[in-house]
Amino acid sequence: MQELGRSNSDLKNFLESTQIATVFLDNELRVTNYTPAVTEIFHLIETDTGRPIGHIKSRIAYEDLQSDARRVLRTLAAVEREIESATGSHYMVRVLPYRSVDNFIAGVVITFVDITARKRVETALRESQERFRLVVENAQDHAIFTTDPEDRIADWYPSAEAVFGWSAEEAVGQSGSILFTPEDRRQHADEKEVETARREGSAPNVRWHLRKDGSRVFIEGTTTALRQADGSLRGFLKIGQDTTNRRKIDEALRASEMRQRALIEGIPQLVWRADEEGRWTWASPQWMSYTGQALEESLESGWLEAVHPEDRDVAMQAWEQAGRDGFLSVEYRVRRASDGAWLWHHTRSLPVRNISDRTVEWLGTSTDVDAIRQLHARQEILVNELQHRSRNLIGVVTSLATRTVGRGSPVESFTIRLKALSRAQALLSQSGSDTVEVRALVSAELAAHAVEASTRITVSGPKVLLASEQVQNFALAVHELTTNAVKYGALKGESGRLSVTWELISDEAGSERLALKWIESGVDLQPETVTRRGYGRELIDQALAYALGGRTDYALGADGVRCRIELPLV
Repeated sequence: MQELGRSNSDLKNFLESTQIATVFLDNELRVTNYTPAVTEIFHLIETDTGRPIGHIKSRIAYEDLQSDARRVLRTLAAVEREIESATGSHYMVRVLPYRSVDNFIAGVVITFVDITARKRVETALRESQERFRLVVENAQDHAIFTTDPEDRIADWYPSAEAVFGWSAEEAVGQSGSILFTPEDRRQHADEKEVETARREGSAPNVRWHLRKDGSRVFIEGTTTALRQADGSLRGFLKIGQDTTNRRKIDEALRASEMRQRALIEGIPQLVWRADEEGRWTWASPQWMSYTGQALEESLESGWLEAVHPEDRDVAMQAWEQAGRDGFLSVEYRVRRASDGAWLWHHTRSLPVRNISDRTVEWLGTSTDVDAIRQLHARQEILVNELQHRSRNLIGVVTSLATRTVGRGSPVESFTIRLKALSRAQALLSQSGSDTVEVRALVSAELAAHAVEASTRITVSGPKVLLASEQVQNFALAVHELTTNAVKYGALKGESGRLSVTWELISDEAGSERLALKWIESGVDLQPETVTRRGYGRELIDQALAYALGGRTDYALGADGVRCRIELPLV
């Protein structure tokens, strides 16, 4: 719990330090935690913790907040949308599920990232682009100037002044090399460019240049040789477009793509990209490592080769449905290359849309859920086993009631036998399985009735497990033998002795059977005086044979009871 508390504290400190407005909701959409930054969006105070988010006044126009949160809890797929507050601020909202330490879905976390500045930048960028278009139409978007045959600046137009900062008075007469960076001049790039244009007619001019203030501008242009009518060199025309912003954006985009790829390739899920018909265009290294497929093998419909043949139709039918539903969610088996095992994976995918809301591709993940499916199957088996045990137990209790109370025996006898059944059920519960050891059943029954005679009791035998359907009747048989020994036999007086031993034997078919011997000695009995055949004797002689397919041999001698019980092992 300390680790969990520290982890939550670290998370909250991180979110507060980054000024990310964050609200944590539980599965009932009640506020469980939030960062101070979120108070700019919601009128939250400490007493709001535990209240449904829908009951808290908001400064933003986000009517779908609760429905988005419920959809995330239902689908476990993130929801992201852009909203605007009443004050004109813009936020990028992301709703994600989060898990508890035991890996159950504990609720959703909602983050609000203020993108107002970005929106303003985007607006400014659009306005700048419009101005840029007007400049292009008026030949002002390019730096245009000419140089003489010795590459000295001859004509310097306003567009060149706008790009490089020098006025015409300052630039004319200067060498064209003043625009080149020191490193390019050291490598004689300025001389090589002019020489190429003189020899070939033109030369590319794509590099960083210097402005008057010492800053740099990236120019994409050409240097063209100007010639007289007689072919002699008149000078050079230099036209270059300032693409500094575009280059910075491209570099930022490449950096963003690198970060995105690092993130995608770092998560444990198998990640891929596809078109709207399920034809893959890219697969992550996780997919290739897991399935053993090369990237080229997984593209188009090649990924289906790693899907179990029986599940391929299901996978493609899911893609057909995805076009109608707007999302993909399907489970199928994927082959693990390391051992050839087919493991169940839950595959999810959502469409990626451009600024025009047109789907450009589908990004999806395949998550290993094989262990979860096995756990669910095990739970179903346990439920069925519990129902089976309950039916058996009800049947045994009904039989006890009929043969005890129904035949005139006191209710106390019925109660005592119910306690014996309860001890057997307790042993089944403690074992955590559907079997109980013979030693545990015998020892529990003897301990319940003959603690003071333990020094006169011998219990011995190998480890033998009885199935749950055998435990109840076997436990009742041992109970009857024990209570009779306490009332009349070896455990009544001080001279009596009891030996309970068992072994494993094989029958004619080679199947194993339990052979238990109950031998009493040191008892003074008069067998000829015993005329009543009670329920315990009927249980041993008849019920074990009928219910469990057992064989019994019960003899009442002058020195005590001798009983042998054989049961087939399930």
